[in-house]
Amino acid sequence: MAVLVMGGTGKTGFQIVEQLVNKKRKVIIGNHSGKSKLAVSQLNVNLRKFDLIKEDVSQIASKLGDVDVIIFAAGASQSHPEQAEWLDLDGAVKLMDAAKEVGIKRYLMVSAAGAADRATWNIYDIPEYYIAKYYAEKELKNSGLTYTVVRPPILSDGPKTGKASLSKTGNNEIISRADVANMVVLSIDDVRALNRSFDLYSGIEPMDDLLNRL
Repeated sequence: MAVLVMGGTGKTGFQIVEQLVNKKRKVIIGNHSGKSKLAVSQLNVNLRKFDLIKEDVSQIASKLGDVDVIIFAAGASQSHPEQAEWLDLDGAVKLMDAAKEVGIKRYLMVSAAGAADRATWNIYDIPEYYIAKYYAEKELKNSGLTYTVVRPPILSDGPKTGKASLSKTGNNEIISRADVANMVVLSIDDVRALNRSFDLYSGIEPMDDLLNRL
């Protein structure tokens, strides 16, 4: 099984890639430049260039022939929020359409806590990002693909604990990228995560137990 991690050279995407490699998965990193940092190069994974903003669906589909699972972990940077509608929304949707064109059925997305509720968009620094994620999620759920959407809040570079929470408690709005990656990787084959979307906060409950409550 080959897993494409779109945005796999980003901070969260790289955590996903590392954990997939540790599980002996075949990994393909998709990114805008087709280049990687030294740490990525040392993992001996396949690196593939995608331009989700400029390329059309057919061009994207032409690069997916050996892919079985897609993880969308790409996103506009905080310095370029105007790209959110083109990358986090339209880019994600074009990748969905390309996946269907070549027969890929499994699509996981890293979204953002707060994106699922219009009432919370205006409390964040970059509302464009949450709006884009909201509509990308909606398109994914209506796509016919087997989806999972994981919505973390503020991200840290802390260690993997293997524990988290599905609920905001007031003091758990930071979760490590490693723990987000852990949940994404666990969700790939787990039937409990199929066609589910959920927020993921820091917490003390084992992630396997959380999957029972989705």
